Amino acid sequence: MLYPVVGTLLNERSFTDAVGRYEEQAAALPEKERQEMLAAAHAYNDSLRGDPVHDPFIPNSGWAQPEGYDDVLDVDGAGLMGVVEVPAIGVRLPIRHGTSDEVLAHGAGHIPQTSLPVGGPGTHAVITGHTGLPTARLFDDLSRLEVGDVFVVEVLGERHAYTVDDVRVVEPDEVDAIRIDGNRDFVTLMTCTPYGVNSHRLLVRGEACELPAEGAPAPFRPDVLPWIAGGAVAVVAVAVGTAVAFRAARRRRGRR
Repeated sequence: MLYPVVGTLLNERSFTDAVGRYEEQAAALPEKERQEMLAAAHAYNDSLRGDPVHDPFIPNSGWAQPEGYDDVLDVDGAGLMGVVEVPAIGVRLPIRHGTSDEVLAHGAGHIPQTSLPVGGPGTHAVITGHTGLPTARLFDDLSRLEVGDVFVVEVLGERHAYTVDDVRVVEPDEVDAIRIDGNRDFVTLMTCTPYGVNSHRLLVRGEACELPAEGAPAPFRPDVLPWIAGGAVAVVAVAVGTAVAFRAARRRRGRR
């Protein structure tokens, strides 16, 4: 009964550790190398304009990974490219290159045919995460986001804020909503929906905005992750109960 709860807690810790490692590695980069990596990412984005976008989860959809994609923004040699932070639903996840099962089991993924999330006019990055994994919540609460909520994408020490301006559910082949739009700077958070069916895509789009003032309160949906909190209490209760029972058994054996 406790397996999903314990698994989720362990995964949450692994996400936090991955984010911490990424931020340390990004901070340790020489400034010249950091600027070169960012310049390569912007050049990559320029090369995408006008290219079609396909849903990577549909077999034979025409999806193809652009050449050189894996090498851009790869700080650690293992595909970590950034961090996505969504305060309203308590999410802070590492972003990795691609959308493979392995990637999406360990955080958020980036759809290669979309802009890299380094900001700038004429870009539209799409970051995707699973819903409904038994041992990780990831983008489970994405549907709670509302127009006006703010999320942040961090890449190589740069933090880019986005205000949610559009929330919609689309068919997998309806890709117009994730195309580049003129000189605007968008990031879309995407997950499959409805839960357990996954026949559609939930798209939460944000447009670039000013970073919230440090320490400014962020909206938070109070019922997010209640079962994890309850599960943590249950784990502690079981552990305490087991310890008490063990000590009582030892006392009984000592009296014999």
